[in-house]
Amino acid sequence: MGGPPGDLYLLIKVLPHPDYIRDDDNLIMDRKIPFSAAVLGATIEVPTLEGKKLQVKVPAGTQANARLRLKGHGLPTGPKGPRGDLFVKVNLEVPTKLNKNQKKLLDELQEAGL
Repeated sequence: MGGPPGDLYLLIKVLPHPDYIRDDDNLIMDRKIPFSAAVLGATIEVPTLEGKKLQVKVPAGTQANARLRLKGHGLPTGPKGPRGDLFVKVNLEVPTKLNKNQKKLLDELQEAGL
């Protein structure tokens, strides 16, 4: 338009993702698992940003808020750089309603010291 060339400034706002929290190039997602899966171990399905579903082993004895690392499934560090990691934060799902059989089994576990 006849004026001197200048600088262009952009303000970019990154909106939060409903499933992932960003930590630099790493991603963190919360996953609820039943108490029995934490105690005995289990395999859970975890979605990635690309739409893949990964099978992740939860080791027996996993504690609440433990993080399981999926190397290389986070955000890319650049066009040709490595990817960050995806961390699955394990949250224990404690049931609020138990049937009679479940309550009886838990009472037996409590009596046995567990």
